[in-house]
Amino acid sequence: MQRDFKKAVELIVSFTSSYDSKENTEIREKLFDKSNYKKYFDQIPPQMDIERIVIKAMIEHNDEQKAIRTIPLPLRRFYIQAYQSFLFNHALSSAFSDGENLFEAQEGDVCFDLHGILGKYVKGLEQHLALPFVGYSYYKKTRFDFQISKILQTEEISPKEFFIKEMQEISSEGGFRQAAIHCTDYASKNTTIMFTLSRGSFATILLREIMKPQDPILSGF
Repeated sequence: MQRDFKKAVELIVSFTSSYDSKENTEIREKLFDKSNYKKYFDQIPPQMDIERIVIKAMIEHNDEQKAIRTIPLPLRRFYIQAYQSFLFNHALSSAFSDGENLFEAQEGDVCFDLHGILGKYVKGLEQHLALPFVGYSYYKKTRFDFQISKILQTEEISPKEFFIKEMQEISSEGGFRQAAIHCTDYASKNTTIMFTLSRGSFATILLREIMKPQDPILSGF
């Protein structure tokens, strides 16, 4: 997002995590030093396929931007969308903490109707409240701009930066997402459950709530 392609390559090939295997962690630590790329390339395990693609390009071209372009387009777009989702979830949590009503739309809100069509709130119609999904066409005129602008300031990023001139194919216009999941037609029998979710909702989120233990924090959730 901030056009720091050098840092992006560094994170892709050498970022370590406690969830990674010992083998992967050891090779990532060696790859932190750019001069080791060629030396350890053949030792990179097959499961680190994206890392292999990026390092191969770095060995051949020594150009971070070209190296990132070798990553499959859907995955590069996923990186941007994941960050947008982070901003959206953060905004949703902040709005909830600030006392905003996220379950009922009101005058001036942007909403989805039952067919998933976006529009302004109309009293008397059944609509679902929507929050901005920040992109280069970010729509500021909502009651959630206070929370979103504050988060963007903290993140040191602006909506226009989602238009990536150097890599336009991963630019993201943004849009809207539903503020809450709407579940209907719920039924369960033995180990089988059935339900219908509003468009754009993830079944895994509902399943997490169903399976959540009595004390989520104590259970490691």
